[in-house]
Amino acid sequence: MTRPQLQMISLKQNSKYTLWLPNLKFYLTNMGSKLISVIVFIAVGTVDGQLLTANPGNITAGFTTSLVVNCTVTAGQDPNLASVVSLTLSRSKVTQNPVYTPVVAVDSFTGTPGSSVDQNAVATGKIDNTGVSYLSVRWTSPTVDQAGLYRCELSGLSQTGQPLISEASVEVSASKLGADLLVDLVLNLSATVEALKTIVDSYEKRLTETKDTLFNISAVYDGRRYLVSKQNPVLSTPNAQAACQTYGGYLAKVNSTEEHNFIRDFLDESFGFVLILIGSIYHGDELYDSIERFAVWELHDYPPFDSYCAFLHYETNWNLSTFDCMMVNDRQKPRFLCEVPEQ
Repeated sequence: MTRPQLQMISLKQNSKYTLWLPNLKFYLTNMGSKLISVIVFIAVGTVDGQLLTANPGNITAGFTTSLVVNCTVTAGQDPNLASVVSLTLSRSKVTQNPVYTPVVAVDSFTGTPGSSVDQNAVATGKIDNTGVSYLSVRWTSPTVDQAGLYRCELSGLSQTGQPLISEASVEVSASKLGADLLVDLVLNLSATVEALKTIVDSYEKRLTETKDTLFNISAVYDGRRYLVSKQNPVLSTPNAQAACQTYGGYLAKVNSTEEHNFIRDFLDESFGFVLILIGSIYHGDELYDSIERFAVWELHDYPPFDSYCAFLHYETNWNLSTFDCMMVNDRQKPRFLCEVPEQ
């Protein structure tokens, strides 16, 4: 900040002077009958750390989804600024010889922004003289009415207790939807779609490759496929559930005799497995969950005792069996079964 300058102002009787300077204004009224001399210290320059941004800088009605104008002041970045009293955001529809109209303000007394004069705007902000003070306004689906020159005015106090006012401005322009602009928008949109398609195709390819490596995959049954893990997993229900969720599914839930028969036929395809971890199973009025009987699904570690996992067991013709989760080992060839809805 530039070093304060000393100015002498003489006021005539019953006169009102407004002194405009780059970042400090005084309203001085002479109420006496004599000529008065007033000494004013003027702080010239902007307060360091004050930042005003607009995103985006250009709006096109009907295509721009949002406009955010944000004014921030970081404490300690200007050694001359002791405290922020208020932040005021204003807008001028003209950029030459601008005439500003307040949009919204926040001060240290109320702590929250007042109501915005623009009903389509949502304002947030606070004054924090130990951190970051800010005032932010968001418009959804902005129109040309939101174009113009925005000004953020900071009112504060210097280290010597003198008033300080700093301003920052930013312009938001508007474009008409002409044929050329429409073509550009379509081309940009097409390029974005192609880029996203490339990313999605690459992701789907990797996902398919890992799925084929990790699982044996059934045919479609009632709009779903079943995936039984090939490798010996670390027997952890949360890990198994997470693996199923990676492919858009969950630990299998057997809800009917027909579904059970389909799964039994799938598991009989000579995979050589003995125990298949599943999710919950409904049997009459009883619900078996994959970690504890009658328990709501939770991702947590197994308790040391009385913890039972629900398995389909080869030796019982793939009927439901419950085992102590801590007793299952690699010799029993445990696997887990995912249920994945078809896209």
